[in-house]
Amino acid sequence: DNSMSAAPPPNGMPAGPPRAMIADATPQSCGPVPYSRDRVCWGSFERNTGQWCPFVEQDEIESAFRAGQGSILLPNCFNATVHFAQPHCHQSTPAFGAKPAGFRSVLRGEVGSIVRLHYWSRSKTFRLDRPTSDLPSYVMDIQITAAPEPAATVWQWLDLPTAQLSSATEANWHTFAPEHSAIIQQAAATAEHATIMVGLSQYTIRDFDGPYAAQINIRTNARRVVRRAPAGDLPVPPTPDDLAEEVCGLCTEDFAKTPHWPTLRLACSHTFHYSCIQNVLTMENIAARKCPLCRAPLDFAGGSPPLGARHDGPGS
Repeated sequence: DNSMSAAPPPNGMPAGPPRAMIADATPQSCGPVPYSRDRVCWGSFERNTGQWCPFVEQDEIESAFRAGQGSILLPNCFNATVHFAQPHCHQSTPAFGAKPAGFRSVLRGEVGSIVRLHYWSRSKTFRLDRPTSDLPSYVMDIQITAAPEPAATVWQWLDLPTAQLSSATEANWHTFAPEHSAIIQQAAATAEHATIMVGLSQYTIRDFDGPYAAQINIRTNARRVVRRAPAGDLPVPPTPDDLAEEVCGLCTEDFAKTPHWPTLRLACSHTFHYSCIQNVLTMENIAARKCPLCRAPLDFAGGSPPLGARHDGPGS
């Protein structure tokens, strides 16, 4: 062991805690330590770097483990399944798009303890178990830290077509109003559909797949990708000064009270919530597409809004 721990880490990996801190025996990955969140932590090890990654679902995993279940599905963790195998638990994740199926070592670890990972040179992965067909080219010692308190989450919609999901940046994601995020989160937790009203448009959120789901405009059948994201310190979208005391001429909601609802300023300078005016913009009778306030003709034929929209509203 001493000779292996002295070997240089692959690709500049961190060397981990000093060797003197390490017990010679690697602990079993599902241990008998009495459970409390400040004493025990469930987590996985990132296969390429060995980084310790505590699960969010600490209590749920512990309950399944104590109940003697063979595994537990974590739909909010990329549909990962934690397998309670001995001597080492592990996590498997299904393929998603271009992302292949994955495997990680999982540990029910005592907070503050040090565990040893073995680098499998053939598969280029860090695991708790020793390689079966070759000697580990490197070992790394990792300290187990407690899981942070569960973070608040929000739901966001993507302003790009579904096919462009892989090229989306953070600027392409827009946060739902808090009341809509709460409805979607409840549906995600129960694997049911959610229905929300944004202005005069109604949407269904369904097909939950890990942190992602689909949003369907009930009238137009337009489809968007939505996702769960950490709330963090996301700013509230600003309301333009000239709209601060104005209301949408269709739903009569104050713009200042609905900052998460995208707006569209028409060529005639009248502004509406995009989810409201889209019902006019997509009328089959083109001659009927007129500003609801001044009756100026609108030449917009549907799809994404023209320049002048704050952003393309949920599920156009």
